[in-house]
Amino acid sequence: MNTTYSLTQTRFSLFGSEVLKILPMLKEGGIPASLVDQFMRSAASVGANYAEARGAESTADFLHKLQIALKECREAKHWLIMFKETPTVPQRAMAMLLGECDALCGILYQSVKTTRERLDKGQKG
Repeated sequence: MNTTYSLTQTRFSLFGSEVLKILPMLKEGGIPASLVDQFMRSAASVGANYAEARGAESTADFLHKLQIALKECREAKHWLIMFKETPTVPQRAMAMLLGECDALCGILYQSVKTTRERLDKGQKG
């Protein structure tokens, strides 16, 4: 798989960076630190798992790592939906993060779907 940095990888990394910016505001808004930390872990791991997928040793390994990235992205989306009414976080920032997270989940879902199809064709052929 390709190990050079891509625009998509940069997008995943920027998402993680933007999440880091709102963490203090979440804590100020009364969200328990344990929940904020769980959100941070899931959001930050999306890009990390995508980077790992790009360095996968096989197509099956690539698929597995993409699936982990998708799982973490969906978890981050859950937390964003849950936290979106936090009064100390600007609603515009939350809406932007939620929209980007949704788009990243879509990218990962399509990648998983395409990779599964390729694996299935390879096993049948």
